Amino acid sequence: MDLAHIETLETNKVLRDELNSEVNINILNEKKIRKYLYELEQCNKTISFQDSTIIAQESEIQELKSRILNLKKRLRIALEDVKKKESYILYLEQELINLEDEINRLKTRIQEICSHRNILEDNTDMTQRPPQPPAIEIRQNYEDIQKHLGDVRLYFQNRIQVPFSRDAILKKLGLISTSANRLQEIAQNNQPIDQRITQLQNQYDTSQGILNLTRTAFTNKQQERRRIFAKYTKWKNREKNSWQTIINLHQQIFVLQNNPLPNPNMAAIQDVMQTISPRLAILPDYDGQEPPHTYYAKLRAINETARPLSVAAFNDAERANVMKSKMTGRFFPVPAQNPYNANANIVTEAEVYNWMQGKYRETMIGN
Repeated sequence: MDLAHIETLETNKVLRDELNSEVNINILNEKKIRKYLYELEQCNKTISFQDSTIIAQESEIQELKSRILNLKKRLRIALEDVKKKESYILYLEQELINLEDEINRLKTRIQEICSHRNILEDNTDMTQRPPQPPAIEIRQNYEDIQKHLGDVRLYFQNRIQVPFSRDAILKKLGLISTSANRLQEIAQNNQPIDQRITQLQNQYDTSQGILNLTRTAFTNKQQERRRIFAKYTKWKNREKNSWQTIINLHQQIFVLQNNPLPNPNMAAIQDVMQTISPRLAILPDYDGQEPPHTYYAKLRAINETARPLSVAAFNDAERANVMKSKMTGRFFPVPAQNPYNANANIVTEAEVYNWMQGKYRETMIGN
């Protein structure tokens, strides 16, 4: 059997191996196509789901806007109510001050009268009557009232004949009121001390009761004010949260509308290495143990298994580097230029094959 026939048989074997490799690659590609079709269907479902999500989020945004408008109305009402309550609270505060001053004044007056009574009890007999009011002043005021009342009566009975003008009658009415007030003052000043103390004590009790009621009303208004303010704060926070939710939903919609879904089919160089590494590990490193063309065919078949991944980074230079990594012994390291082909850069699979042939002839055959 001649050498040409043997080489033909080896070539046929290599071709059969390549054919089997291509068949396996086609089977793998068909599986990947089915996988990609399934992933495409899943992507379409995801897009439909996200469209539904966008519609639902837009509806939620409209609902939140409506709630915000309602909250704003309630906030305005609450603020107006707070302003009214604040003005009323200021009024109550002033009333408290006035009542406290009145109570202090009454306390002082009661103490003065009690002190005066104690002095009288020490210096006079308990059965002694209080000093009589000035009779002359009482009689004079009484007569003045009678005289002025008579003139007023005549004026109303016969306005034409009486020598009094309207202004004079008004003046007489004022004098009557003054005399009556003086008589009442004399009567009050000459009341028994115990009776005056009782009257002042009643005034004090009444003022104290009004003060207590005012304090209660003031406390209630303050509590109501705090309650309204807490309610206002709660509504304000709800409005703020609603606006933040709307902003977040708008951002999500923007992301969904402007950012396409990540393509699950996009692979990187690491995916290529994960695909070819198991086959490279099985293939022994090259040290001239077989003709270059058979080993090169095996390396190229391994590189072709990564073609369906369509990774742009797995270019000619990377394919050449994969082949270089399998060189060992006398075939290591692989130079940057091929001395057997006019120092061409070894950056392609074909140039790696040319270098392997030249190195094989030099090392194994000796020419």
